[in-house]
Amino acid sequence: MERKVDKELDELTEKLLKDFSRETPSIDFTTKVMSRIEVSSESGVIGYRPLISKKTWVVLAMAITCIFAYLILGNVQMEDAWTVSKIVDLLPEVNTLVLPSFKISNAFLYGIVGFTFFTGIQIFLLKNHFNKRFVLR
Repeated sequence: MERKVDKELDELTEKLLKDFSRETPSIDFTTKVMSRIEVSSESGVIGYRPLISKKTWVVLAMAITCIFAYLILGNVQMEDAWTVSKIVDLLPEVNTLVLPSFKISNAFLYGIVGFTFFTGIQIFLLKNHFNKRFVLR
């Protein structure tokens, strides 16, 4: 039953399509369309602006470099363990707040600093890679 209905629908569509003539574009259709595309693309071009400017990246890189230079070359005393109680001593008004003291070893601190440094380098390299790969043309 369904085949009969499908066959009748096919025959009906064939009859309807025979009545319509095929439309063909004019000879210079492509040139007209391309000229309109070129004109419209030149009129409203919005350039790419990065979220973080190059000046900001340079300032951040210089600040991080200065911090690392101070940590490596400076006279930083790291033999004492860093504790939260040292901060509490600086703020006498907050003496009611009792915070547990914890110690961070030098190896852990160096690991965190190194991880942060190399993560920053990785982000910088990946950003350059994707900027070169997805250049807007």
